[in-house]
Amino acid sequence: ELYERQIQFFTNIIHEIRTPLSLIKAPLESIMQTITTTPETEENLQVMERNVERMHTLADQLLDFRKIEQHTLVYNFKSHNLTHIIRQVSYRYKAACRLRSINLELSLPEEPLICEVDSEAITKIVSNLLSNALKYADKKIRVQLAYTEKAITLEVINDGNPIPEKYWEKIFQPFFQVNDDKELQRREGSGIGLALVKSLVVKHNSKIKVYSDTEQTVFTVTIPYVHSAPNPSRLEDDLLDGDRLPSGETEYGDTFQEEKQEFVNTLLIVEDNLEMLNFLHNNFARHYNVMTARNGNEALARLEENTIIDVIITDILMPEMDGIELCKAIRSMTMFCHIPIILLTAQTDIRSKTEGLDYGADVFIEKPFSLEFLKAQVGSIIKNRTQLKEIFTTSPFIPPQSIANNTCDIEFLTKINKIIMNNLSESGNLIETLAHDMALSRSSLHKKIKSISGMTPNDYIQLIRLKKAAELLSGSEYQISEIAYIVGFNSPSYFSKCFSNQFGMLPRDFAIKTRENHKTEEDELMS
Repeated sequence: ELYERQIQFFTNIIHEIRTPLSLIKAPLESIMQTITTTPETEENLQVMERNVERMHTLADQLLDFRKIEQHTLVYNFKSHNLTHIIRQVSYRYKAACRLRSINLELSLPEEPLICEVDSEAITKIVSNLLSNALKYADKKIRVQLAYTEKAITLEVINDGNPIPEKYWEKIFQPFFQVNDDKELQRREGSGIGLALVKSLVVKHNSKIKVYSDTEQTVFTVTIPYVHSAPNPSRLEDDLLDGDRLPSGETEYGDTFQEEKQEFVNTLLIVEDNLEMLNFLHNNFARHYNVMTARNGNEALARLEENTIIDVIITDILMPEMDGIELCKAIRSMTMFCHIPIILLTAQTDIRSKTEGLDYGADVFIEKPFSLEFLKAQVGSIIKNRTQLKEIFTTSPFIPPQSIANNTCDIEFLTKINKIIMNNLSESGNLIETLAHDMALSRSSLHKKIKSISGMTPNDYIQLIRLKKAAELLSGSEYQISEIAYIVGFNSPSYFSKCFSNQFGMLPRDFAIKTRENHKTEEDELMS
């Protein structure tokens, strides 16, 4: 009963501390990266950072342990290179070993060991065994991987003080502490790490045992060797979590004021925790226009305003409408389905991640998160989409669908382009026709086209006309003046000027160059 109460108590508070933990981790990261400090202060900050990571790790362990206890942890067995997983996890501990003057040795097969395993479970097993070895090792830790036709054997060995045989089974019990042996009393542990390892191993249809003498302590994990062909198309990433980046300012009041928009791009941040909302706003407002909402319903209301949103950052657990429901709503709305969505969440299981991505999230980031990593994700999304728009506008033969982000956008652009092509020779303003046929107001049409393409509707219509002109110029059926009228220009000279401004050459030069390229391609095919 005491054990159940301990597990339940810690599980309940873990969900509550993830957001406060983010508000320690992210500002700490920001301080360490932006402020010049004395060696003493730098050392103190590093101590803080290491202990934040310890809290993060303990939180993950407790949640994983609870999932196993409640039979809600689902394994995902797929083809993985086990050698690579173990090498990558071990690499994370090199710096910690170096700091303690411990030599970390690896003895792994040179060739890939492809087998059916759950890579997340293997990562956690190896990581916890290495963490345990690091606490007790004297000068050396060794990781060994070997295999036979039927079984794979993983050994994590340290040269620390021996574990008495009477504890060999008990050390895998939750919250077990060795209190009658000063040399073995836990130095940094919580009593969860090895218990989690045992539970993960058993659920993985594997076995674990420990042997200890005066020379070394050996933890041995025996995994059934389920052979798998080394097919690259089936291999998953060998580290689902990836290497965690090192972690990321002010006192925040109860009121919140949005700053005047001054930047090119705009973010919508959706978070019900006011301190987290203020923290994210204050950090992103240095480079972006920032709008905020406290739940999904407020976020949808902000989207209806005239501002064009470039990226949405949203928490998952919120009142009224949560982040998953917000994702589903946005992806079902023609006006907003193109907007990239980044999910921030305290939920760490694969099922939650998969659900978020299935409903249209572009990126899934766990709390506590690295502020720099979040900034990098936002910057990367905006940069990549800007580059796609630039290529579309400057390349005559790149189709409009290249800037679409999903099926909904492809359908929207296909319908828009069909209307433009059906009215291609009309020299008048097509905005009213487009708005009517798309059943949108002029302002909604402007907002949607501007969001997807980066252009106003008039500029987009002209670009589609010019791309059609480029297609016609590559043939020899029409004269340049005829093409100008076909695509809706009243003046051939104005057409030439617009074409040159858009694609960097006059229609005449473009036609000559394109036909020469076609002739060269035909000659190469003939030869």
